[in-house]
Parts: sequence; structure tokens; C-alpha cells
Amino acid sequence: MSEIIANAWLNFSQSSGIEDLPRRLAPRDFDKRARNILFSPVYSWFMSKGTINTNGYYYSADDHVDMVIETYFVFVMGLQPEQTDEYKRKSIHIFKAIFESQKWNEVLDLISFLTTHTDLPDKLRRFFIAEYKKAFLHARVAYFMTNDGRIQPIISEVEANTAISALDISHTPKFNLARNHLLDAGACIDQANYVDSVRESIHAVEAVGRVLLQKESAKVSDLIKWCIKEGYINDQLREALNKINSFADAHARHSAKTESEIDLHEAAFMYGCCASFVTLLINKSVSRE
Repeated sequence: MSEIIANAWLNFSQSSGIEDLPRRLAPRDFDKRARNILFSPVYSWFMSKGTINTNGYYYSADDHVDMVIETYFVFVMGLQPEQTDEYKRKSIHIFKAIFESQKWNEVLDLISFLTTHTDLPDKLRRFFIAEYKKAFLHARVAYFMTNDGRIQPIISEVEANTAISALDISHTPKFNLARNHLLDAGACIDQANYVDSVRESIHAVEAVGRVLLQKESAKVSDLIKWCIKEGYINDQLREALNKINSFADAHARHSAKTESEIDLHEAAFMYGCCASFVTLLINKSVSRE
């Protein structure tokens, strides 16, 4: 059974025990309600910039609308530039169809275009990031949005919060490689590539270690010794990090397990543990600067 969502708004029937409490949808599961909620930010933005005439065609004189249409249909989808006006007239209906009936990943592809594509103005991307942070929560989908518009899977509320903290604190030039490993680890979970996710998770810790030790070849074992020497972690945390590293060595780095022998829960556990250590180590580093 899927996870009950903490702090979710409850209607009368739910709060009275007549209906079940809200539960998060399974990964890749987008029901009609979720699809409608996820379409809402796109529809609201387009309608704030234009209108639909009696023939059902969309019209807008806003330059940002033209930019979104041209960038998405021509440069992303690879359609013919001379048909831009036609795409614009039908844009609201085309986007609606994507949200209503296309595969779950194509829905997320469109959302990630709106929140991350560098050809779109930063202000516009920030608008959609803010809107989709709320929409993902209300839609109860098994995904969350980072502050820079990346879409990541949710295993549980605790793991989501842990991931958000690690992705936020590592979003600096100094620790960006660690952040990229965490993003890749999350993407691998969503693709059911659990061995790769474990490998990317421990690489995130290793990347932080290489910054702290100022040594490109530093391993997690080197980081553990350094952390004890510098007082970053105590013996209990040293043992925990050592066991996490041993798990990665045995089951991911050296491929002792097959893909099917590492499951979602093991990969998610490693992701959460490594994200927590990334946050801890960076916080310790910043506090000593």
C-alpha cells in the first residue's frame, strides 16, 4: 500500500474516517486527478497571457508565449519553424493532450522543459518552479521539484526532505560534482537502475571527500580517516560510513550483486544515507571556514 501523506489537507470525509486518508501515488502512476493538477500551472499561465477565441484557437501578443512556443515545438520537438503560428493557435490544446494522455515521462519532460530549459527567461523558469513545487504536492505524485527545477523521485517524506537538504547545500561550484552524483542517483532509482543508484550515491560522498582532502584520487576510506583526525565525525558515525562504503563496494562498485538483487528499498536507503553524509560533511566544512 502506498504511503499516507503527512500534513496533507483532509476533507470532511477523510478527517471523519469515512474515507481513506490521502496516499501518495506509486512511481510512474499519474491518475486523472494528478494529470489535471499538473496541467493547471500551464493552463493558468497561458490564459493569463492570452485568450481562446470562438473557433477554439489560442491568441496572445505576449513575447514570452512566442518564446515558449518556438523553443518547445521547434528546438525541443524538432518541428518545422514555418508552422510556429499554427502551433501557437493550437498550443493550449496540444499541451492539454500531453498532460491528459501521454506517458508519465512525457508529462515530466514537458514540466522539466518549463523549469530548466536555458533558452527560457530565468524569471519564467522560477515562476514554473514555484508553481510545480505546489502542484507536485497537491497531485500526490511520487516526485518532488528541487529549487533549480530538477524533478526527483520520492520514496518517503523523510527521504525527500533529506534529498532536498543535500541538493540545496551542495548547489555550489565547490561541491557541484557531489550534487550531480545525487541527481544521477535519484534518476537511476526512477529508472529502476538500483545498482547504478547505489554507485552514484557513494560517489557523491566521495566527491565531497575529494574537495575536503584536496586530493583527486581520495576514496571514501581516505575520507573516513581524515574525518576522524579532523573531528568531523565520531566513532559511531565512522562505523556507519564505513559500513555504507562496504555495502557499495560489495554490491555496486564490484558488481557482486546483479541488478535484480538490489531492490528499491536498498537503493533508497543508500541514497538517503549518502545524502545525509553529504549534508553533514558540507555543514561541518562551512562552519569551520
